[in-house]
Amino acid sequence: MTLFEHLPDNNNLILYLDLSTYCNAGCPQCDRTDIYGGGLDKKPWLENTMWDLEMIKNAYSDLTGIEKVILCGTWGDPMMVKEVDKIISYFRDRDLIVQINTNGGTRDVMWWYKLGKIMPSPNRITFDVDGVEEWMHQKYRRKVNLSKVLENLEAFTLGGGHAVAHCIVFEHNENHLIEIRDLCYSKGATHVTFQKSNRDFNKEGGKAFYFINEHGDRESLKRSTQLLQVESDEL
Repeated sequence: MTLFEHLPDNNNLILYLDLSTYCNAGCPQCDRTDIYGGGLDKKPWLENTMWDLEMIKNAYSDLTGIEKVILCGTWGDPMMVKEVDKIISYFRDRDLIVQINTNGGTRDVMWWYKLGKIMPSPNRITFDVDGVEEWMHQKYRRKVNLSKVLENLEAFTLGGGHAVAHCIVFEHNENHLIEIRDLCYSKGATHVTFQKSNRDFNKEGGKAFYFINEHGDRESLKRSTQLLQVESDEL
């Protein structure tokens, strides 16, 4: 799935690529997740598929006019793609800026360190960090180990990569945003964005979102009602 968008200042193009329907996570409010019966697995009608390097070369042999590539998964995480590092290198070798959004919970630290070497600023990877403890992070970012995410983030930045972080705010983590910000900074992130969940909360007056968790039990996420007052300036 691709979408071109004109940059308003110079008319160069941004290429959006959704490379895969595979994901290691089971986030309850994700469009991919079968929250009503799948134990946080993917929806049954969604087929498993991913791009490889040869497909990218065939589809994008001519990159004229393209300035930036954004890899962001609506239906999966781009880092699940077997040849994602080769795909990134393909675009970087052609002087394109690459920006990626990921939960950051796959691969090993050496892989991330090597990736950092080819993704200095203005290239960027956004890592999802939703807590300062495992229970807090995995309340929403199910099946994703926080300590692994932080290790990968740090390895990527030690390799020279430019990393930022993104946090979805709910009731269970709303009082820990400064801690989350400082934790991300300590691992090398230069900026942290906080965003309240904008998904449908249709119970308890719009305060709770219910789902069936990976153990088959009914569980809920509760909306944050606090004003977001945490500053997160670019370091």
